[in-house]
Amino acid sequence: MINASNSARSRREALKLGALGGAIVLLPIGAGTLAQGRPFRWGSGSLGSSGYVIIEALAQACNKHSGLRHSAVSTNGAPENMALMGEGELDLGQTTSVDWLPASRGEAPYRKPVKPTQLFAYAIWQNPIAVPESSAIRTNAELAGKRVSVGPAAGAGHALYKSTFGALGLYDKVNWVFGSWKESYDAVKARAVDGTAAILVGGEPAAAIIELETSVKLRALPISKEEIARASAANPGIGHSVVTPKEWPSLRDPTGMATYSGIVGARESVTPEIAYKITKAVFDNAEEIRRLGPMLKLIELEFAVRNLMTGFPVNAGAAQYFKEKGMWRNELTVVG
Repeated sequence: MINASNSARSRREALKLGALGGAIVLLPIGAGTLAQGRPFRWGSGSLGSSGYVIIEALAQACNKHSGLRHSAVSTNGAPENMALMGEGELDLGQTTSVDWLPASRGEAPYRKPVKPTQLFAYAIWQNPIAVPESSAIRTNAELAGKRVSVGPAAGAGHALYKSTFGALGLYDKVNWVFGSWKESYDAVKARAVDGTAAILVGGEPAAAIIELETSVKLRALPISKEEIARASAANPGIGHSVVTPKEWPSLRDPTGMATYSGIVGARESVTPEIAYKITKAVFDNAEEIRRLGPMLKLIELEFAVRNLMTGFPVNAGAAQYFKEKGMWRNELTVVG
């Protein structure tokens, strides 16, 4: 089982090696011209994950259009990115809406409060627990005593179910299995686990799920609005959505699922000027970015602002850009 704090420490050491010229972590994705010292580091996710693909694309776009240099760093996912921004070892990174409350409070897996700023939302994920179609398991409650893989221990899938199943009194009853998403889905193929967290982006299965289902047909376990309401009372970053068979053909009926939004976060040293250039580079070129693949279909101005979280600060540079475009929400808080 992965220990999240040990994972973060090892990642920090790898980042330091990268900063000294090592070739194993920092992934430069283009040459900038601005004399800014080193590139801005973006934390993405585990190799091949949807978060990894999205952040790579956004960093590439910023390299091309912002006049700044950027590099993407493969990490264990959103919670680790939050911690590394708090340590000053990442400048920006993918986070999810489930991360912001525990990070701001310094609750596990964070060792101290982390207070980055929000730039923009870029995706919505559904992560239902799915079982092989032949499984006798029909409800989440029946996962008690079962082995369930949810990606990295320091990843967003685990964070979601720690909050969601914690609120439902199920978390401590499940035998959680951690590893990369590839390892998680390989475990399903090998029948080494009873279920897994499926990755859907905007209601549609990610490439890893499509590939998995060439070997093992899946069935998603539904979760109700009432159950999600209990979970969101403890963590407001958790939402509920209904996915239909049109979006995911493996479904027989519309199915309720736990959901969270992806938000680009920036550490406090990212100035409003820099945040403005990054936000402008993305959304002035949103159509170009969306053409890069289906996981980027939600790179769109209205979505970017609507899915920012109230109660957590938005970088003043990003806010300035959205105000110029007439897309601002007055209930959001600006800092910087």
